[in-house]
Amino acid sequence: MSPYRTFEHDTYNEGSVALLRSVAIVVVLLSIGGLALGLRNWVGLLFSIVGLAACAAWVALVGRSRRRARGNVSLRLEPDALRFVDGATTIELPWSEITAVEVDEDRLDVRVARHDADPLRIEPMFRGASVYDLADAISAAWRASASATDHSGR
Repeated sequence: MSPYRTFEHDTYNEGSVALLRSVAIVVVLLSIGGLALGLRNWVGLLFSIVGLAACAAWVALVGRSRRRARGNVSLRLEPDALRFVDGATTIELPWSEITAVEVDEDRLDVRVARHDADPLRIEPMFRGASVYDLADAISAAWRASASATDHSGR
């Protein structure tokens, strides 16, 4: 089986995450409204401000999720490079530029370290692939590419 493959975006789960965040926004807004009315002091105001900040962040994440669900998102592992497409942005990373592939347990994403640049971070947003599946597939394609380059004498 070839290590080169394409991962398609999981639009259903992306939409589900957006819906879940939207529900959380409504619940938090109702809660901070009740808290602000119930505690008419600085504590109620403080919690209301923190709740509003969380809601603002979730609104931004809902927008990003909805754009991704409608847009073109894919990860292509090809013989010459890794190609990550997220909407209008395409990142092409030749295998020779990669120095390490690992799972970031804290952020739950794949960290692809590269020469002289910040690491590429890939979230597990692809149909049927966990963060470990993505890391294993990227590592296998990277090793296969390095092996092919070694054997071809380039």
